[in-house]
Amino acid sequence: MTSSFLHKMPKNTNQSGVSLVELMVSMVIGMLVVLAATQLFGGNVTASRATKDIAQIQEGARVGFDILARQIRMAGFHPVSSFDNFNIINAGCVADSAQAICGVNDAAAPTPNLSDEVRVRFWGADGSTPGVADGATMDCEGLAVGAGQVEEERLRIVTLPTNPGDASTNTPTLVCEVIRGAANIAAGGPIAAQVPLVYGVDTMQILYGEDTNGDSSPDIWRPANLANMANVNAVQVALLLRSEGTNNPSLTYTYRLFGDLYGGAGDAGASFADPSDGRARRIVTFSVNLRNRTK
Repeated sequence: MTSSFLHKMPKNTNQSGVSLVELMVSMVIGMLVVLAATQLFGGNVTASRATKDIAQIQEGARVGFDILARQIRMAGFHPVSSFDNFNIINAGCVADSAQAICGVNDAAAPTPNLSDEVRVRFWGADGSTPGVADGATMDCEGLAVGAGQVEEERLRIVTLPTNPGDASTNTPTLVCEVIRGAANIAAGGPIAAQVPLVYGVDTMQILYGEDTNGDSSPDIWRPANLANMANVNAVQVALLLRSEGTNNPSLTYTYRLFGDLYGGAGDAGASFADPSDGRARRIVTFSVNLRNRTK
């Protein structure tokens, strides 16, 4: 006999739990997502730091080129006729306002890293009103120089703190030191102003272009201690700039500021060994004609 009633088991719609395998798979997937997000974030931070470091170096290179080229180009300027007492051969820098340009090769401490120094001297110019500077001749402090005033600018590297008063932030810095007046130039001072131009310049190296055949073009480039200043009509500048950040790959590398073909005899400062401090570094080179010497 069959029953007329069909008995059905009720469906259980409640969650009874997950297996251990399902739990482990979920945890692994979650960890992979977190790991991927962490790596993406870390990569973005590293890229951002590298971009900031390169931008800092590029800005320093732009400012250094602009100011150095402008100030070196004024060497020997006089509003009436340029002066060029260059007839001092291999004598180094003479404290004489009539010597338009001179250099110090591989300067001794406290100058860092055997950096070079260049000194330029020039007169100012007046406008239509006598005794009032026309503003066309400016020193590195941004002040107009009048016709009755001669200045010496010492362009060199010194160590300065980026945070004044905090020696832990000491950084090699390109500066311009100003001496005003023929008497002060002859006495070697006092320095009227020291103007920081670019922080983070490990070294500045300078070569002087000599015209040896009278065609007003440099034929050979020499450091200051070997150059015949009577024939110099151009200057080549090399800057090694570094980043503030120290999160870049450390390198075992020697920077040759004038390239591998430059022998560098008597010019030890033209090579710089990377100290492996995690800073990005770049070399910037440019040449400046001494237009008051170019005929």
